[in-house]
Amino acid sequence: SFETCSQELDTNIIQNNVYNFYLKYKDKSEQIYQDFFNIKNPRSDAKWSKKDASTMIVPFQNPQSEKILLFLKNNIEDEWKTNGWNLILDFQPSADIHIVFKDNITPNVNGLGGNTITMDKKSPLSEWDVQWTIRHEFGHVLGFPDCYLEFYDEHEKAMIGYQIDTTNLMCSRAGKFKSIHFEALKETYLK
Repeated sequence: SFETCSQELDTNIIQNNVYNFYLKYKDKSEQIYQDFFNIKNPRSDAKWSKKDASTMIVPFQNPQSEKILLFLKNNIEDEWKTNGWNLILDFQPSADIHIVFKDNITPNVNGLGGNTITMDKKSPLSEWDVQWTIRHEFGHVLGFPDCYLEFYDEHEKAMIGYQIDTTNLMCSRAGKFKSIHFEALKETYLK
């Protein structure tokens, strides 16, 4: 609890033992931190071969709307690329990954490595927030977790939000696709 942790830290400060307090929690803390950047539940339908290491292909159900198809292609393919490597959406009539639009909903994916991206029907596709959101939500489709935390702090009586890395697409609206994403994708998907 907050109180227990505070008391333990205060005791270690008084005893001039802060470094040992740090060492006690360091390994577990590093593990928890790193876990925010690891792919969980990877997709079996994504294809990335050493024969063509410059392209990862992910099947996506054709949305049957040119406007939505271009929205997906322009945002996902634009974000998920780096130094000559590209992620390509392969639009098919019956792929597992698909997008749905519902009124007044917080955009989401039905789990890490999930197939259904749900977006708010009332938010225009031309808005930057919506464009960033599809880029972020697609990261969940690939198995990346959020690397931000939101919770209600009883002690402070306030909603608290932490963005672990404000430059990371999965952490912050200011974030982008980074080498950490590429390396995790490579380790998980390149065969």
